[in-house]
Amino acid sequence: MATKKFKVLYFLFGEEITRVLETEGIAAAVKAAKDGAIYATYYWDEYASPGELLSEYDGWNDWMQITKSQYEKLLSAK
Repeated sequence: MATKKFKVLYFLFGEEITRVLETEGIAAAVKAAKDGAIYATYYWDEYASPGELLSEYDGWNDWMQITKSQYEKLLSAK
């Protein structure tokens, strides 16, 4: 029996940056990040619990699921 590969999920937290990414795209979001937008990125894999994800989210006012490519671009903007 083959085992099912767990899908890694990527998240972006922060009201301003999620709005920028939704409306203007990843290039504008990376620019906003470099210009000082406050945000956090998080990846959720088979070793993380739902509680860890919720703990990361707490207090950010908004969030969105993002692609691995978007995650890596935003991570490099820090």
